[in-house]
Amino acid sequence: MRYEIDGRTGSSLAVVTTHGQGTLEGFRAFTADLVGRRLPSVTVPVLVDHRDLDLSTMQKPDVDAFRRYVADLLSTIRREPGAGTPRLATLVARRLDFGIVRQWEIPLEGAVPIVHRTFLDPDAALAWLTARGEETPADE
Repeated sequence: MRYEIDGRTGSSLAVVTTHGQGTLEGFRAFTADLVGRRLPSVTVPVLVDHRDLDLSTMQKPDVDAFRRYVADLLSTIRREPGAGTPRLATLVARRLDFGIVRQWEIPLEGAVPIVHRTFLDPDAALAWLTARGEETPADE
């Protein structure tokens, strides 16, 4: 699994683009890199673009292990008062991938210091990331 993170200092949006075959190790690597670069100090919205990633081999134990990894990793982050909650949108190309990501997302809702939504439509993902105010449900 390969990934790139584009989020220059002062940017209004960080973008993670993934490629190849999705693996638990690959997910852990890009998440650790992203948290190390972005979440400790800024509330820049993050778009994770998995449209070029094959998630078909990710099984429920992989999804559960990754969810535990994310929860543990994010529990170590200190948020500054009034900094707001970071938004993270995951963009996928297929309904199967949408379901796999939702298996990860639903149990984390309210348990980690980020707000995450899954989308099939890139325009809807960007609109949600840049919107202010109420949360919106995952795109179906």
